[in-house]
Amino acid sequence: LVSETVRSIKSLRRFVGKEDIFVFYTPPRSEKTRRKLSELAHVILAPNLTEPFPFSEKRWGRYGEKVHVCDMNYPNVIFLDGDTIVKKNPLDLVDGDFDFSARVADVYLKPEFDLEKWKSLFEKFAVDPIPVPNAGFMIFKNWCHRDIKDLWLKLLNSDIPKLYPYTYHKDQYTLALALAAKKKRIRWMTKREHAFLWLGEKKDAYVLHGGMGLKRRIRRILRRIGIV
Repeated sequence: LVSETVRSIKSLRRFVGKEDIFVFYTPPRSEKTRRKLSELAHVILAPNLTEPFPFSEKRWGRYGEKVHVCDMNYPNVIFLDGDTIVKKNPLDLVDGDFDFSARVADVYLKPEFDLEKWKSLFEKFAVDPIPVPNAGFMIFKNWCHRDIKDLWLKLLNSDIPKLYPYTYHKDQYTLALALAAKKKRIRWMTKREHAFLWLGEKKDAYVLHGGMGLKRRIRRILRRIGIV
């Protein structure tokens, strides 16, 4: 993950200076890795705030730790996963009348996704359900990230049902609940802004999201833009 994150930051550095890039580095960690990341960005040694959960049958992780983005003391913040490649300036997408922007998660559109159970999660907040956002590339505006933190973190550390038989996107489910409960205005991205490479989508988007198992394809893209 560290090598992927380094490549991702290098692709972002073509548009954004080191002074505006922050990495929340949570345990387990090493001094060697901290130095490597510090060459490209500001590294914040942050504690673990959430419990790990199984993304899939063979893959556990602390995916909830992206809640640290809520600690950024800026009104507008862009979040990127470590397995993303930035091809165009993401700052171009900040303008507009919205509080949060992301692409709808592809899992939400699958026939196996339990829409009825999803809708029931929103009933306790007395709000209409919204789609599941993909959390790999997100834009928070108007202090939205600060406003949703407490609720998002509380939900991350609570029991949320599995809604899709093959993967468990607890970080994304709870983010949607927090956004809806706080009545945030959302602008949904298109694949020309956030492309999912695992779906074979075009590579002319602002951000290319690789996912696991696509290292060869990602390396070819990085070579073309001069990162490796």
